[in-house]
Amino acid sequence: MEGVFGFPYRRGLETVGALFDSGQLRGTFDSNERAAMADYYFHSRRGSAPDYYIYVYRPLSLERELPAFVTERYRRIREISVRGRKTIDIYAISVPAHK
Repeated sequence: MEGVFGFPYRRGLETVGALFDSGQLRGTFDSNERAAMADYYFHSRRGSAPDYYIYVYRPLSLERELPAFVTERYRRIREISVRGRKTIDIYAISVPAHK
């Protein structure tokens, strides 16, 4: 990882990695968190058309706006909290119903 910052970094990032490790989340992701942090903790790979968007509150990237493509094409499926404070929202791609 690049750079140094203080620990503990309590955002629940390791919980996202555990969801990928256990198979509860499968596929690719994108996130507003810095690439080095997300790649280290999430145990998955980024994708150009990701299956999940991982929105981190107070990310190191300082990107706090939820991208329009997320609100248009994804639905929130999970919230992660640490010590009673919401730290992450996980959005999954909405697959249109087949006719």
